[in-house]
Amino acid sequence: MTDTGATVSAAMPASTAPWTTGSLHMPTVAVTQRLKAFDLSLERCPDAGGGLSDSDARWPGRMRRIVRASLNYWRQGDLADTAELLTSELVTNALCHGAGRDVGMRISLTQHSLLIEVRDGSPQRPVLRDAQPDDEDGRGLALVDALADAWGISADGTRTWFSLSLREGI
Repeated sequence: MTDTGATVSAAMPASTAPWTTGSLHMPTVAVTQRLKAFDLSLERCPDAGGGLSDSDARWPGRMRRIVRASLNYWRQGDLADTAELLTSELVTNALCHGAGRDVGMRISLTQHSLLIEVRDGSPQRPVLRDAQPDDEDGRGLALVDALADAWGISADGTRTWFSLSLREGI
């Protein structure tokens, strides 16, 4: 499946947006910004066999770049490496195991922490696994558990989140 043109709406002027699409062609995505928060939603494009399509496989990288740009914009770039890794794990899980037509992500910054929440539309709760050395998958939530200051799953199972403490107040 090929990508369609980007549809991006933002509550701040494009000249101050912490991301650019350049020549990147993205499926439909909506972005809104509130004070120190971004909400993103992307429409999934699963392949005919129900697996992860080439189009969907590009989304974790895109979300990582949006997280890094947001943190740099907020002058919290020291959190970017860890936040990118954990975001990639949650977005990949949402795309591979979610049930909804879309995947959503919220990036928010409080006075003391960064909170990233990924919504996948599936009431099936993710499970922290004990992956064996030969296993090809099953390590994503273990990384989240090891690196995040806190993480959890919403009561309805549709959202997984993590937080990282800020090194300095904003």
